[in-house]
Amino acid sequence: MKNLTSLNQLDMFDNPASHEPNYKFRMLYAIPSLKILDRHKISQTERMEAVNFMTENKGNKTSKKPFS
Repeated sequence: MKNLTSLNQLDMFDNPASHEPNYKFRMLYAIPSLKILDRHKISQTERMEAVNFMTENKGNKTSKKPFS
C-alpha cells in the first residue's frame, strides 16, 4: 500500500478490516500519504505514534503485519 502515494483520504467505515486490532496504526503506517482516515484528520502525533507502534511491535502477533 505504500505505493499509493496519491491516496490522502480513505473511509473504511463499517468495513470488517476496520475492526481488526491496531487498525488505525496499521493503516497510517502502510499508507503514509493519508491525511484523513475514516473522516478524521490525522495529526502528526498520531502518525508518529503509528510509526513507533509498528516499529516496536514488528513480529508481535497481536500487532499483525501491516497491509501490503
